[in-house]
Amino acid sequence: MLAPSLLSIWLPLLGTSPTPPIKPPEELSRVPAKVRDEATVVVAGTFETGRGPCELLPNGTRPWALLRGFSITSRYKGEVHADYVGIDPAVFTKQSEGGEPLESDGSYLLLLKPTEKSLAVLRTGQGSWYHGNALEPSEVLAIVRISGTSGITKPDSP
Repeated sequence: MLAPSLLSIWLPLLGTSPTPPIKPPEELSRVPAKVRDEATVVVAGTFETGRGPCELLPNGTRPWALLRGFSITSRYKGEVHADYVGIDPAVFTKQSEGGEPLESDGSYLLLLKPTEKSLAVLRTGQGSWYHGNALEPSEVLAIVRISGTSGITKPDSP
């Protein structure tokens, strides 16, 4: 058995020391309780758009998909190891009908209810930058602007 002094050195290295949970931003309290409870993943991220990886098609062309999503900066709920979550363009179409457009490099709180397939990508991070793994509108419950700007954006609102 290890001596107590050695044990106190090794425990933090083994990951057995308790880590305090990260407190979510106050904007989460503005989201209806039903939506908060339904969300299985809650993360904060920076909105960005950009070009995805090149895909070589059988006809010899090389298109690049347009990526829209969030670089994850904080994790509050759910097992998420990905550094990016892609969002299907249909989410932004519905979002623009019911709220203000998302700002590039803006900070947002995301409340998600991903399918098992999407959750597997979020857990491992592998394939999170692939546009085919972008979250569908039904998986995005709410997008909330962080830092004193107005409004809750609900992609499914008419």
